[in-house]
Amino acid sequence: VAIAAPPNGIPSVHTSTALLVLWLLRRWQWGRFAGMIFLVLTVLSTLSGGQHYFFDLLCAVPYAVGIVWLNHWLEARSAAQPITASLASAG
Repeated sequence: VAIAAPPNGIPSVHTSTALLVLWLLRRWQWGRFAGMIFLVLTVLSTLSGGQHYFFDLLCAVPYAVGIVWLNHWLEARSAAQPITASLASAG
């Protein structure tokens, strides 16, 4: 497969975005279905359009997992800090 768009690189943000959409919609049956369709169409269009190599798409998986992990970590960190403590330090 020849790459037609040289600026695109590793990881494929197209694929990582589709993975994150699937992750966000996973709680609903229709969401899992819609997210999976979106992911499959994104992968097919990205590969057939020559925007990425398959390896770029594979690298999007740990990238998306890292984004989800970072989100959970930041939520846990902000939940551990009471709002009143941050307001008191601001004044």
